[in-house]
Amino acid sequence: MPFTSFNNQRSPMKRRKSPINRADTAARKRRRAKLAEAKAQRPPTYRDLEKQLRALTATYVKLRDGHTCQQGLADGVICDGIMDAGHIYPSGKFPYFKFEPDNIVCQCRQHNKLHIGRPDVMMCWYQRTRGEEALERLHQRAVSATRPTRDDLLRMIDERTKQIDELRLLAVA
Repeated sequence: MPFTSFNNQRSPMKRRKSPINRADTAARKRRRAKLAEAKAQRPPTYRDLEKQLRALTATYVKLRDGHTCQQGLADGVICDGIMDAGHIYPSGKFPYFKFEPDNIVCQCRQHNKLHIGRPDVMMCWYQRTRGEEALERLHQRAVSATRPTRDDLLRMIDERTKQIDELRLLAVA
């Protein structure tokens, strides 16, 4: 006998199981498949392109820097663990400069976390390793960067893909 409350009603914890309507689940599957197909056919959104470019740029920077923490290398420390793509000029304050490979270096997670909220640490390191002129050129490009158009993103994706392919060929040779 099922548990009933004092007023003789069925417990909310015990619900009757409804029979599975197989036609309904098949229709749901067809609808999902149709939505997935429509999504695959539509052109990528601006945000999709940004995500793709972010991943390609991180891959390019890690390959370019040999999956080695550049900050640790300059400080004479051998870093291991997860490698991140760290920005010299923070991507939050300079959103239109976040895909520029010259603004990004391969860093271990510890060194990357070291300068979060403290961009001066990274800029001092960059100046010490690359020189005052290189930092000044990077600064000029950072402050003059504008929001890339959809065509710019597509062009940068093509460029980054070619750069990655070239680096992989060099690594094999």
